[in-house]
Amino acid sequence: MNPGSPAPQTENLASLSGNAINWVSFAEWVAKDHRPAVTRDIVNYSRKYAHCLLKRDLSEIRDLRPTLRVNVVKALSSLARYLGVYQEYKRLVKDYGLTWKGKSVDDLVIDRLVKVKDPDEIFQWIKEVKQKRPDISVFMDYIAITGLRLDEAVQSYNMIIQLHREGKLSAYYNEANECLEHFRFKEVFIRKSKKAFISFVPKDLIAKIVSEKPLTSKHSIQQFVKKRGLKIRFADIREAHASFLTKHLTPAEIDFLRAREDVLALGYATPRCFFHDYGTLMLKHGIPVNFDLKPNKAAIKEDLEIEKGNVSKDEVEAAYKREMRRWRELLKGSYYLVDLHQKILIFLDMPHDELLQRLRSLLSHDQKEITSLITDKKDKSGLRTKKVVIRGFPTVIFCSAKFGLADQEKTRLLLLSPEISQEKLRESIALKIEREADREAFQKRLMEDPKRQMLIERVKRIKEAKIRQIIIPEEYRSFIFEQFLEDHKFLVPRHQRDISRLLALIKAHALLNFMHRRRVNDSIIAEREDVEAGFQLYYGIAEANEMGLSPEIYTIYQKIKPYIPNEGITRNDFQTIYLKEFHKQLGSKRSLEILSILTSCGLLIEDLDPQDKRKKRYYLTEKFLPPTQGENISIPEIYAKLREQLTHPFYTHEAVKLIREIRQCETEEAQKIFETFQNEGKIILNPYGLWEWTHG
Repeated sequence: MNPGSPAPQTENLASLSGNAINWVSFAEWVAKDHRPAVTRDIVNYSRKYAHCLLKRDLSEIRDLRPTLRVNVVKALSSLARYLGVYQEYKRLVKDYGLTWKGKSVDDLVIDRLVKVKDPDEIFQWIKEVKQKRPDISVFMDYIAITGLRLDEAVQSYNMIIQLHREGKLSAYYNEANECLEHFRFKEVFIRKSKKAFISFVPKDLIAKIVSEKPLTSKHSIQQFVKKRGLKIRFADIREAHASFLTKHLTPAEIDFLRAREDVLALGYATPRCFFHDYGTLMLKHGIPVNFDLKPNKAAIKEDLEIEKGNVSKDEVEAAYKREMRRWRELLKGSYYLVDLHQKILIFLDMPHDELLQRLRSLLSHDQKEITSLITDKKDKSGLRTKKVVIRGFPTVIFCSAKFGLADQEKTRLLLLSPEISQEKLRESIALKIEREADREAFQKRLMEDPKRQMLIERVKRIKEAKIRQIIIPEEYRSFIFEQFLEDHKFLVPRHQRDISRLLALIKAHALLNFMHRRRVNDSIIAEREDVEAGFQLYYGIAEANEMGLSPEIYTIYQKIKPYIPNEGITRNDFQTIYLKEFHKQLGSKRSLEILSILTSCGLLIEDLDPQDKRKKRYYLTEKFLPPTQGENISIPEIYAKLREQLTHPFYTHEAVKLIREIRQCETEEAQKIFETFQNEGKIILNPYGLWEWTHG
């Protein structure tokens, strides 16, 4: 948040007083970026502990219980920003050894450790609450059926009552499906990290709810239960609800109902953050950890006082240490589980280099479960080894402005580059203007686009089809093998990974068209069309990727190649050629980086300038290769050979590959020869997207 304009202008805390703070203005400023309930808490904590900030004495805050302390520190952080003294406040927080963080990452995931051993125990607790507080009996039925979080359940419950009174309940409750459609109220139920999409609720329960009175807040519900001497276990209802769902629904269905997304989008993540924040701490037996079992001094003291009466501090300490020993014993052999099964992992920026290194075995799809050992520096005792198990074969996507990757990443990923043609750039600018001019109309048109809707529906049906594997028949396997060997006369180790990418594209095409493929149980059978489409897609990016280049760099090479004479070019020459072809300046550092990449993959050779040893010149590698026999074959001879060998309709890549073999030339030259045949009318495109020879 940025400091608000109504704040008093001050240089430091010493010049401030409690009366100088406009609390109404502060509340309005906080409300711009926070929900009402959060705004209320921030303002209340700030008013109560503002004197600590103004007196520059945080000792009172330091002595608060941990769960309260972190909330107060965060609230005063907002107040300090509002007053323009945030930097001074940061120094105070550091001097007093305070932190913005609450429980450690370990504690947060341990909080889920064996949270509900027996769901029937929770349902028994619900019955007790209903007996002792019949006034919230209907609400207890509602939260048990939906499994919503307490605050979500209260808001949803009140919305049902309010919308019914307004005659608008149909906007929320789909009576035909007996389903509450939370997704229609995004500001309430679709939050950054907590989402609720739908809940199935029977009509008779809805009928009971609409006759009830609205609830005040989640805190009032908690007080109703607490005053009857019962534990607060609303969080456990959600866990019990999940346990119940696993008996009747598939994991994918549970993920949707409980708002777990197929796509995990990250702006940036370090290795430790990725493993901790996206992992769940599990016991050695594979049971999630539950924080309710962790010893708590206050709870231990309360239990001892009930049992013995007055107890000394030493007795409480001794009992606490005994329980902590048991707790540590329970956690022996525990590990973090990062479940990426059927997930799409998107990094919006280049991931941390160390994270890519640690995910190499995952990117290679070596095993479905991969065990890693990491060290954690957060423990007071120093470094501690932690076990992380990564499960699944996710699709990993990331964007980067870097021209190159480490060699080990190049062989594990497909490198793609956006098209930079003038036509594409013109269209993107026009689209940008349309979107910025009227965002609402643009979004509406986008969402109503028939092709987009068709694609969304296709993806939805693929998920619902629950296809476990795509089988490539034996006759096509032989064709793929022979074709790949024919295209790669000399095999290198990386081709073992390249063939996997080709097979993946073939299977992807079959999956996209699964409704037109023969199905056997939970498998579909790929057809010849899928194999040919896979080869066509692969050859569109294969040449650059097999050299370890992005298509952008390879395009640059193809554009500058005709300008490189036998005597080579300097870096200045390269910059001049680049400006001529791409109509933009290229800096010294960037040009050197591109030349270095082209040199490292063997397309260019770097040597000292014979005339000036201080400079370097770059030569085409072809200059140092012996001349080939194919160079003397004329275009008419190539045409005749093609007609002899391609007697059936064919794809572009088949003809280009054959021209390269006959002429023994580069792909670029082969493509130009093929375009010549098109311009001369010697080949035509049939309705199926295949080329055929004309009678002439």
